Amino acid sequence: MSDFQDLQNILSTTTGSLMCISDDPKYDKEKPYFYAGKLEASQEHLRTNLEYSQHDGIKFRDIRGFEEKVELSKHGFQIFKHASSQDLERLSEESILENYLLETSNLVKEYMGATHVLCYDYRFRKDVPQPEPEYDFDEPQRGTFSRPEEPANTPHVDQTKAGGFRRAQRHLTEEETEIYLSGRYRLRIINSWRPLKPVEDSPLAFCDYYSIAHSALVAADRVSPEYCGEVYYLKFEAEQQWYYLSKQKPDEISVFLSFDSHPNSGSVHTRLSAFRTEEGHLVVLVKVLKVG
Repeated sequence: MSDFQDLQNILSTTTGSLMCISDDPKYDKEKPYFYAGKLEASQEHLRTNLEYSQHDGIKFRDIRGFEEKVELSKHGFQIFKHASSQDLERLSEESILENYLLETSNLVKEYMGATHVLCYDYRFRKDVPQPEPEYDFDEPQRGTFSRPEEPANTPHVDQTKAGGFRRAQRHLTEEETEIYLSGRYRLRIINSWRPLKPVEDSPLAFCDYYSIAHSALVAADRVSPEYCGEVYYLKFEAEQQWYYLSKQKPDEISVFLSFDSHPNSGSVHTRLSAFRTEEGHLVVLVKVLKVG
């Protein structure tokens, strides 16, 4: 049982909505998928078979003041107090960004202990509508400091178990793969989510791992011309328990598990849109592969 059960009547709550993958019988016959590549207009209808359902009146509990109760190993997410040594407003500069990514990798290594760490991806995200068409592949790539992408709005885990091993193999050298994927090492993929300014709207929300039935996790393919990843989407169940950290500051990092080879799959997370302003906030998301 989760430690959070003792806090159910203590934590302040807000109410919001979730857009979860639909409990559609078609997924018994065809696997959910999304294709992130260029398609002819006549093929655009084939981009995805994902369908979502809105669920209202969901309680989100604020862990502010009780952050120490949250543990990565137990709940799949944790709040770390850490002031970056880098100027967060200058992350558009290549050298500053490289130092920040190294700092984040070292933070994971220091707090969790590791034989090997590898930062394999990063994204800048901002919760404001983007003016360009959603699938305009002639535009410069999104996810940069100057051109952030929109955050994910559906509850998900970035990697399934099979997807996590596939992701690790993609980024490790042949020699590292032979050693670290031999079964003798524990592999985890850790996400670090840091706001560049205090969060006033749309905080990151997490679902307590203990409240999720495995049957609620639906594996889906995320396909691009270069790679096919596999993620979990979450089907809604009333027993699921959701949490967030109010007014998160730049020296507070949400660290959450996307993959764990021993034994859990990861942390279900999404954006909480119960409160939203027009300005939005810019965050940097860093993905680190941890071995050991």
